[in-house]
Amino acid sequence: MSGTTHRAGIEATAKGAVVAQLERCENACRALLRDIVLTGLEIQSHIYAAQASVELESCFSLKKSLERVRAEESALRECVLNLLSGLRQVAQLARLSDSIKAEERALLSLERALTEYSEKKFFEFRDAKEALNGTQLVPIQSLLESAGQYPRLNS
Repeated sequence: MSGTTHRAGIEATAKGAVVAQLERCENACRALLRDIVLTGLEIQSHIYAAQASVELESCFSLKKSLERVRAEESALRECVLNLLSGLRQVAQLARLSDSIKAEERALLSLERALTEYSEKKFFEFRDAKEALNGTQLVPIQSLLESAGQYPRLNS
């Protein structure tokens, strides 16, 4: 029983570590996403300022950079959504694991009870067999026939 408790403790600790690591990743992704958005806004601000004073070619290059940043932002958003989905799945698996362990404990308890019952019946059978050892068993029909040969006593 203590081995099961120890194993459950280790599994709970491992689950907690995985969830904590996923949460740290989520926070890092959110910070990176915020930085990308801020960088995109800064680039866009530079584009507007540069359009007035820089050649059109230079503005086009900055605009391409902004488009790449927006594409990266979109990809990062998708990554964060996938991470959140993964966190939900980990939590769901943890709940499922706990319910499976409860079922396993119930089955082990039932198995122990059945084993004890089987052992008890085995020993009862063995004791009955030993008690009958040397006793000659007679079919019930012959007992009834022999009983019919003797007169009945009136009570």
